[in-house]
Amino acid sequence: MDVREMRNEALGKRVVKALESRNMEAYYVKTKEEAVKKALEALGDILHAVYSNKNGMTTVGQETALLKAYVDIMQMRFGSSFQYYNVIPTELFYYEIPAFTMQPIVENAILHGVKGVTAGQIIVSAIEYENDFVISVFNNGNSADKKKIEDLLKGEKNQRAVTGIGLYNVNSRLKLLYGESYGLIYNEKVRNGFEIWIRLPKKITESEER
Repeated sequence: MDVREMRNEALGKRVVKALESRNMEAYYVKTKEEAVKKALEALGDILHAVYSNKNGMTTVGQETALLKAYVDIMQMRFGSSFQYYNVIPTELFYYEIPAFTMQPIVENAILHGVKGVTAGQIIVSAIEYENDFVISVFNNGNSADKKKIEDLLKGEKNQRAVTGIGLYNVNSRLKLLYGESYGLIYNEKVRNGFEIWIRLPKKITESEER
């Protein structure tokens, strides 16, 4: 599977799936109508921008906006069962990132991490280094077995649940684009929760270059 096919699979399945839930209809009541409308409009604008970019790249800032729209929709679906915080420094917003890199990981945190957890939290942050930067997606839900996650990222068949395919594709796409030193890293030191790191090179997208 090449980069374009991976991108198309991510674009075609991951975010749209949230809109297909039958539970969404319950939120089209008067008190929620305006919020739903705004979230869908924002998502539509972002998807349009992503599809318009033929090389499949976006910026961290654009991806952050996409995540906010996606999480808004998921909170309408699941209620206020979790809180979402994005504290990525704005100075990283102009760096390149393949479209829909963070979304499958946040989806995994919602569906498998904080689901059923009292006061669930999902925190997205980032640290900048000399030649690259690392985005962290942490949730305070259940921990995971190291070997299981490593097998999942390698695409082992017995670990390929629906969300697992999304994580595997993201990891494979990053390595294909940037090399083996980049991609997803499971932080095995976290005991109370689950954290995935996304390691990316520092590159400015062509549209942002002056």
